[in-house]
Amino acid sequence: MSVKTANILIVDDTEINREIYRNALEGLADVRVFCASSGQQALELARKHECAVYLLDIVMPTMDGFELASLLRQEPGADTTPILFVTAHEPEADFVMRGYRMGAVDYLVQVPIDVEILTQKVRVFLRMYRKRQELADTLLEAQQEIQDLHLRLEEYIQQHEHLRKQATHDTLTGLPNRALFQDRMDSAVKRAQRNRQRFALAYVDLNGFKAVNDRHGHATGDSLIRAVAKRMHEAVRATDTVARLGGDEFAILLEGLESVAGAEHAAQKIYRALIEPLTLMSETEHKNVEIVPGASIGVVMFPDHSGERDELIGLADMAMYAAKRAGGGIRIHGDNTAAISSQGEGSHLKVIRSRSEAVGGT
Repeated sequence: MSVKTANILIVDDTEINREIYRNALEGLADVRVFCASSGQQALELARKHECAVYLLDIVMPTMDGFELASLLRQEPGADTTPILFVTAHEPEADFVMRGYRMGAVDYLVQVPIDVEILTQKVRVFLRMYRKRQELADTLLEAQQEIQDLHLRLEEYIQQHEHLRKQATHDTLTGLPNRALFQDRMDSAVKRAQRNRQRFALAYVDLNGFKAVNDRHGHATGDSLIRAVAKRMHEAVRATDTVARLGGDEFAILLEGLESVAGAEHAAQKIYRALIEPLTLMSETEHKNVEIVPGASIGVVMFPDHSGERDELIGLADMAMYAAKRAGGGIRIHGDNTAAISSQGEGSHLKVIRSRSEAVGGT
């Protein structure tokens, strides 16, 4: 570690004294000596230069050494700088105490002054100053290392979170993937069993999604998937889970529902959100096209239809494919008559109204 030059400020209104002190102290290694003939000049120099020690004459016109010491103690960074008072006579006890209260750490008597004693005392203060500087540099390095460690830790946490999200979330939509959905299903089953509650599971499949990919390109198909994922997410409560299982298949976990009718109502809300027309950029036609999505939704209830996760999933999948074979809409497991059309005016309607709502473009 390189040695930092230490500044010494000499304040005396007598030029010969200043020269004696300067000549004695400039022989010390790695020091720079500043001299001032008045208190005001000393304050100006102290504000410009950080000093290792102040050598102050006590008796000076306009501003004596005591007043100057008091003002120096108020300067930022100078409140701990050692002050060495110089006096022409052996000071009395009250005089000494006054100096200490002003911030003095030692006295020298001019009879004449012993330059050897002066230099030895200043050497002690210089060693203290350089030790403080070393400690300050060490502390600064430690703080920098801590900051670097915090940055590396943040990077690690971000990387870990990114990897965790990659393992549990769909990269295209940001929705939970199949693995995370099954984990949440397990948690939902345990909560429902513990609290004697019910929940619904809906499987969703887009009708004719392959036709969109074939006609308008995969980029348009991806845009469609992102759009319908956003619609489903917005159509459910914050406590519900929408997951993408792969391709154009989704699953929705609807917790806290107390009846099949409630599940049916939630499915209708999702269905209506899905079939609203979308305007997307066609990758193949290089223009905006209107696409009207269609969907098939299969719904099951826990524990009405099953108390096991895998069986619930299988039943929801079967109900969804039953709705798909019927042309789309909603099918509640156990209703073997027809799929429920969300285009009707209530959940009691059990007939699909024929319409060309399969995914397509114009």
